[in-house]
Amino acid sequence: MSIAMAVFLFSVGLFLTVKGSETFVESASRIATASRIPKFIIGATLISVATTLPEIFVSLFASFQDVPSIAFGTSVGSVTANFGVMIALSFIYLPSIFKRLNYVRESILLVVAVAVLGYCAFVREINVICVVLFLILFGIFIVLNIKSAYENTVPYEFKRQTHIQEEEIELNRNTRTKDILKFILSAVFLVLGSELLVYNGGEIARIFGVSERVISTTVIALGTSLPEMITAITAFSKKQSSLSFGNIVGANVIDLTLILPLTAIISGGKLPLSWEQSGIDITICVIATLLTLVPSFVTAKFMRWQGVILLCIYSAYFCITCGLITV
Repeated sequence: MSIAMAVFLFSVGLFLTVKGSETFVESASRIATASRIPKFIIGATLISVATTLPEIFVSLFASFQDVPSIAFGTSVGSVTANFGVMIALSFIYLPSIFKRLNYVRESILLVVAVAVLGYCAFVREINVICVVLFLILFGIFIVLNIKSAYENTVPYEFKRQTHIQEEEIELNRNTRTKDILKFILSAVFLVLGSELLVYNGGEIARIFGVSERVISTTVIALGTSLPEMITAITAFSKKQSSLSFGNIVGANVIDLTLILPLTAIISGGKLPLSWEQSGIDITICVIATLLTLVPSFVTAKFMRWQGVILLCIYSAYFCITCGLITV
């Protein structure tokens, strides 16, 4: 396969994955609402994983295709890209004060998840203990999301003391059929897009003589982070850096606590890590996470210098990983 065709098919796969995830969540939300599932449940589950669907599908497909290095690289690389690019640009463009209490629970979960990831790097594998810990953290994350959504919606409506029931979408037969078809089609897009990303990512790596880890932690990780990038751009336009921060912290929790354990389970219960994955990828991921969260929560501010350092670290990591510079 020529490099032009591989890049073209890779781009098509990226488009299908990102666009498919958007339509998948939209149609699934409408079907769930039509089935009279409470809106706070939908918001706490479907919407919370919306921006991470590309990473989830690509990683799962890579695992089933016996390419765990792409699954791992997509997960950890997306966390690093989210902090090293999206959050970095947000801090540089919109340094501001924020309320710690709004993000403390998700941030604590992310720090614990990163600590478990650090243990994985130490033992050079994602073993059964790590899988269990990650899944427990993911369960806590979902429960906290549901609890928070319930507290922010149901009590508020009760206090209004109205007899108006929660708004329901009354779908006629044609609309319901349309949503179901959109749901199925978007799922097909996600699977097909993931297959194109994984296969052609491997082809591009082979053509350029680099490892699949390089492609997954850089190009695929950045590509599947497009939903987070769109959210960040929206936050820029509205001058609300906290919107981007909250969304990305939640997305990173899911990237680590859901994708990595599922990858290990599909790979036979544990996932061995190379020295590059444990010594470079995880190390940079941990540094980027701590540099984002610790100064922010100590000062209750998003500071421009944080963004500059994060962007420099990610730029150096990208160049070293791609072999543009050597250490």
